[in-house]
Amino acid sequence: MKDILILSDESTIELESFSSLEDLRVLSPDKQTMVATWDKFTKENLEAIEIASPDGTIIGKYNDITLISETSYIQPDGSILTSYKLVGEQIKEAARETEE
Repeated sequence: MKDILILSDESTIELESFSSLEDLRVLSPDKQTMVATWDKFTKENLEAIEIASPDGTIIGKYNDITLISETSYIQPDGSILTSYKLVGEQIKEAARETEE
């Protein structure tokens, strides 16, 4: 199970990885899906976002987000890994427990 990005319009995007807003990665099965995901990163949808853990716990809330860049990498199987760089104001972050 993966973390989930929740946009202002309450649509969700499954995250392949999330270490910070500056490195948010999404794996798409094809170009059409990648473009449809990218199209969700509108000014309106980025006014307030949340990151939820796989169990639904909100682990971060952010306001006034801006998409700075997008870089996509075609994987050997044809899927597309896209890295989004976002900036904005963090209003809440919950600490994650580290597994040892």
